[in-house]
Parts: sequence; C-alpha cells; structure tokens
Amino acid sequence: MNARAISPDEMLAKLREAVAAAGSQRAYARAIGVSEQYVCDCLKGRRDIGKSIAEPLGYHPTTIYIPIES
Repeated sequence: MNARAISPDEMLAKLREAVAAAGSQRAYARAIGVSEQYVCDCLKGRRDIGKSIAEPLGYHPTTIYIPIES
C-alpha cells in the first residue's frame, strides 16, 4: 500500500471529483448519508471536511500542529 496524507486542497479536489461522478451535490450527499447543504458548505469552504465525508473518500480526517521555527 502506498498511502499518504493529503492536503485540505487535495481533499477538496477529491470531493469535487466524487460529486461530479455522482452527477450532483444532492446525489452524492444522499449516497453517503449527509445533507446536501453540508456538501455544499464544504465545497464553498464554509465548513471543514469532516469524518462523514472524508471516510467515504477513503481518508481519516485529523488535525496536526507544526511547531513554529524560531
């Protein structure tokens, strides 16, 4: 397996691809069991992509903190 972490922008691109493959935001939201508004908010950057969207795309969301270099 060649798994790697991806950036928020890459995750957003994967969400866009999944929505396009489903045919619409509504169809994708129904397929994964979330609201159409949540999908829309994630696509517009109003909400972070959480577990209910990331996991169907094959990813586990996490937050990391990187130290400030002095």
